[in-house]
Order: sequence, then structure tokens, then C-alpha cells
Amino acid sequence: MRASLLRSVLLFSLTCWGLMLPMLAANASSVPPIPLVEGLTVVTAIADKRGDYETLKQVVAVDGANVTLAYRADVPGGNAIEALRPVSRDDLATADTYRNFFSSGDHQAFPGTTALGPSNAVMAALEDAGETEFATYVGLGGAYRGRRGTLIKTGTTTVPVLVNGVRHELPVVQAEADFERAKAEFWFYPHPEQPLTLRYRFMEKEAEQFKNLPPEMLKKLREQQPLREESMRVVKIEYPGGETGETADEPLEAQLETEGRAEVYGIYFDFDSDRLKPESDAVLERIAGILSRNENWALSIEGHTDNVGADDYNLELSRRRAASVKSALVDRYGIAESRLETDGHGASQPKASNDTLDGRAMNRRVELVRDGH
Repeated sequence: MRASLLRSVLLFSLTCWGLMLPMLAANASSVPPIPLVEGLTVVTAIADKRGDYETLKQVVAVDGANVTLAYRADVPGGNAIEALRPVSRDDLATADTYRNFFSSGDHQAFPGTTALGPSNAVMAALEDAGETEFATYVGLGGAYRGRRGTLIKTGTTTVPVLVNGVRHELPVVQAEADFERAKAEFWFYPHPEQPLTLRYRFMEKEAEQFKNLPPEMLKKLREQQPLREESMRVVKIEYPGGETGETADEPLEAQLETEGRAEVYGIYFDFDSDRLKPESDAVLERIAGILSRNENWALSIEGHTDNVGADDYNLELSRRRAASVKSALVDRYGIAESRLETDGHGASQPKASNDTLDGRAMNRRVELVRDGH
């Protein structure tokens, strides 16, 4: 049985790029490699009535036995979560359980589970049979839910994601599951090393005892206690090496050289705060390196937000975030303060629609502008 499963996994891994390319049709060649390497960072946006918040999963170690992830999230309300989890290579290949739930302080493995997306075995079964047994443990807003059922493939499409600062339409396999208390939809990117869950949505079912209530009574009940719908979207993926194997700062440096302006998406802040996350260090170091190599350059650091919240507040937040980037470059990397100016524009210069999770994520950014442009 296990030998048969492993054969299916191997076949899936060997052919998944062939499955992906037809999905992309004309622009298949634009699919970035997204290697499973140390430094790979997957940023997820989750909608909340207090504003979108982001979770970060970063690969901090890769060896022949395990891939180790660091997880960080600032849930609205002050609930900060930090965890570390090794996932075995065997589980990446064959596990039937996707555990996208992290508790603060957890530094342990959960055998039989994956964390970035489903296993290759799950993807192989969806491709071969169209369905498979599947379990998921998800955490949204600090709540924990575990569900098991049959996962059924429903089609293929693409999902827009910022990969190393460039918007790509990534090919995905769509699937759905009818769990005991919720219906769920998934969008899986069929990567040969580690499939990624780029999006999911859970819709709570009506409890059996409420189904026969009179319509007016049920309507009043739902006004007081709406059925929950939980969703998440991967909005950014960053990995070292750039898209062409170059060091990641070379395209940024070239853009500043030729265009005088560059958008930077690898700088992360705590929710509703100007405090930089540690995952920003790699990009800050690259910016410092660019300034060190170009001693005659001066930069303006500009902060931008989405439109959630009051305009005046967003303007001030964007200014404070730009100032935090400047302070880090000056205090930690020795860049002369006179070479850096800061400004903030709040939500006044959007790059995308603020009506969607991925659009708002594109609008939350830092831009660098070279002096004289």
C-alpha cells in the first residue's frame, strides 16, 4: 500500500509542472520557481473587522529529514503568536492532514501533518482519482478547528500572488470538502517539492436544531449570531535568489538606477503598528548594501497603507512606518541619516483595488525613491 502511494507521489512530483503549464496557457513561462529553501517566506492575509492582519511562515532550516518553519502572527486584539515547527520530508510526501494552526510557544513537530499546504500524496490522489480523504486543522482569529472528510477536485484556475514583488497568476487546483459542520473550498498550488495552499474558505453550516425554525425567527437569530465564514489568502511569497538566480538586491538596485523608484514588499510590520518584524531584516540589509555600493545616492522612504481605517490615521501610520525603516538603516546598518528622507501617503496612492485581500496587501507597502526622481 505504502509503495503504491509513494509511486503515485513520485509520478505527481515528476509531472506536476506539466499539469501546471496548461493552466497558464499563453503565459506559462512566467511561473516563478518558488524553491523550498531557507528564507522562503509565505505571507497570508486574513480579513478581520478591525483590519486585515498578516501571518508569516518562513523556512528557517532545510535538511534531508525536515523542513523547519518559523511562524509569526499579530492577531487583532493583541494576541501575538510565535512558533517553530519541523515538518518531516516523509510527511511532505504522504501525510493526509494539513495543519495550519500554530499556538504561541509551540516548538514541536506534529507527525502525520504538513503546514504550508497539502502533501504530494493528496495532490496525486486529486489528480488520479478526483478525490481523497483529507483532514485539516486551521486557526483563524486565534480559534482552533479540526475537520476530516472527503476532498473533491472541482477544477483549475489561477490565483494572483506577489512573488518577490512581482504579481504572478499562479496555477492552482481547486477542491472542496463537505465537513460535518462546515463546507470548505481550497486553492492548491501544485509545487513539486511542497504544494502550497494559496487560499481557503470555510462556511459554517446551519445547526440541525435550527433548520426547521420559522423563517422570521431564523432571520432574527442570524442577525444576532451570524454564521461564520472564515477565509485566508496567500498574498506575498518571498525567497532568496530572485526569479533568475541573481541575488535579490540586484533587480532592486537596477530599478533604482534606471527608474529612480522601487516598490518593496519584503518589509513587514506588526498589525496596526510601526514596529518592524524580524523577517524584514533580509530586505533592510539589502537596502543598506545598495546604499553602501552607491555612496552618492540618497533615498526617500515612502510609506503606504490600505484604506481600512480613517484617512488621517492611515497617513500618520504610513509616516511612522517610513520613519521606522529609516531608523533601522541608520541605527543598525550605519547609513548616514542625511542620506535618508521619509514621507507617508496613507491610502492616497493605491496600486490595486482595496476591495480585495490581495489588493489591500499590494497597497500596504514601502517605496524607495532615489534623490532627483
